[in-house]
Amino acid sequence: MVFASSFWSMGGYANFVWPSYFVVAFVLFGLLIWTLSQGKSLKKRLALLEQLKEKKI
Repeated sequence: MVFASSFWSMGGYANFVWPSYFVVAFVLFGLLIWTLSQGKSLKKRLALLEQLKEKKI
């Protein structure tokens, strides 16, 4: 039980450690969402360009 309480208190630095973990998790989640949306957008754009190329040939 002592290990668990010392883990959560982070040796007295919990006020700095846990918020920084949350900020990093939030940023990584945002980057994941942004990457997935950009990928979807680029796939649509590529499909449109391929259709235009087929019409020219």
